[in-house]
Amino acid sequence: ARTLRDVAAARSFVVETGIPEAYRAHAAAEARALLARLRDNYRQGVLPAFDPDLEGRTVEVIEDVEELQRLCIRRAPGADDEVGWNQEGGMLDLAGETLTIEDCYENTAAYGFEETEFNLPFDAVRLLPESDEDEDDAGEDTAADEDAEDDEAQSELGR
Repeated sequence: ARTLRDVAAARSFVVETGIPEAYRAHAAAEARALLARLRDNYRQGVLPAFDPDLEGRTVEVIEDVEELQRLCIRRAPGADDEVGWNQEGGMLDLAGETLTIEDCYENTAAYGFEETEFNLPFDAVRLLPESDEDEDDAGEDTAADEDAEDDEAQSELGR
């Protein structure tokens, strides 16, 4: 059994050897590195939270492979499970790729994609602006409708 004298001796040893200071310095360095990665991700437009309504949207995977791996092997905020990492399967190749969201998985706060069998957590991707194709199509339809109306008006005048 430990005595009060043993505990005091152990405490003196820890204080004398500087273990708490070294631990605090290490923990502070780790925290600074994590905050730097989070700041970089935020600046790059990485999604701040999981959104289950993004099916069909286009995203770009972060380019930093080490960060991508770190995000996949830990549990994303709000998730029950981690996505996992497949070194041999080609997950490395996803870094920097543009993908289309096919499925949304709330249990891992991750997305599945049309172009790959792998899922990625929400904070490993940047949401790209929606394409203007729909707007262009709508504009073309409007122009076509206007042309049809003009033709109709011309034919009525010709009667």
